[in-house]
Formats: sequence, C-alpha cells, structure tokens
Amino acid sequence: MGYLLSPGHVHDTKGLVFLLQELSGLDQLMGLIITLLGDKGYTGEQLAHRLKQEFGVELLAMQREYDQQLLGKSAYNELVGSARKIIETTISVLATSLNANWTYARSITGLATNLVAKMTAFTLGNYLNRLMGEPVLQVTSIVN
Repeated sequence: MGYLLSPGHVHDTKGLVFLLQELSGLDQLMGLIITLLGDKGYTGEQLAHRLKQEFGVELLAMQREYDQQLLGKSAYNELVGSARKIIETTISVLATSLNANWTYARSITGLATNLVAKMTAFTLGNYLNRLMGEPVLQVTSIVN
C-alpha cells in the first residue's frame, strides 16, 4: 500500500504520474497494475495515452455528461459514481468529525501518526457500527 500527499491546488493526475514513476522501479509491483479506474478528473486521450506508453497502465475514466459520444449513463459511470459517494462521505466524516484536515503536526512523522490515528478511529467506528447493525459510514455518534 502506498499513498501520496499533495497540496489541494495540485491536480490528482500530477500526483498519479509521480506515484507511478516511484512505483515503476518495483518491477514485480508494476507488473500487477493492469487497469486504473478514474473519476471525471482523469478523462482525456493524452493522459490515457501517456499512462499506457510510460507505465503500461490502462485508464478507464468516467465520461463527462456533456461528452457527445455518451448516449446515457454507462454502467461504468454508475459503478464509479456509487464508489465515489462512499469516498466523498468518508472524506467528509474524516474532515468534519475527526478534524483530519487540521493535524497541527510539526513534522512529517507527526503528520503521518496523526492521520493514521484518525483513519484507525474511523475504521474502528465503521467496524463497531457493523457489529451493532448500524449504517457503516455514520460513525459520528461513536467518535464524538
């Protein structure tokens, strides 16, 4: 597992390319990456071509609604869209209930420790909700 932290003003695709460049040195790992699923921010033939040429990665990105080739919502768009809702809800809970957007860390180690602690609390809250038969992503009552 790996992660990349970047400032909010940096587009996700720049972080993706940087991450893939770092991973390209691990031949056994890059051989496993076949397809990358992306949301609407990853559209574009140039990006798909670059990822295929440089890293051997196939990019499947959601279609934008104004795309002329799209006749209706595709099954892929619906699948990624539902996963996107889960991701956005997770980010929202981490930011609002666990204040993950404010770490007050003074070092990289402190930042990593703080983020891991907040994600662990979120995961534990989800697990406890599942055991109690409650909605999984609604951990606010447990963590507050």
